[in-house]
Amino acid sequence: DQVDGFGEVLSEAGYTRNVILNIENVDYIDSGGVSWLVISHRRFNEEGGKLVIHSAPVVVAEILKVMSLDRVLNLVGDERAALDLIEGADQ
Repeated sequence: DQVDGFGEVLSEAGYTRNVILNIENVDYIDSGGVSWLVISHRRFNEEGGKLVIHSAPVVVAEILKVMSLDRVLNLVGDERAALDLIEGADQ
């Protein structure tokens, strides 16, 4: 069973919030990490929140792109773009 990191930090109502996740220090992502991102993304969407991921290193961004997850996940280049996407969601 995967650990629900957001659930532990945000509480039950956490998935109704907008969350920005900085992954600039992630050197590599395996299938478990990819699965966690997809499941978390889906749960945020289902419960009315939004998960925006930013600052993916080239290796991680390429892995997500090869899997076409750049079309599914809210991936942006930097924190400013993440904030802009969140602010657009709030309007």
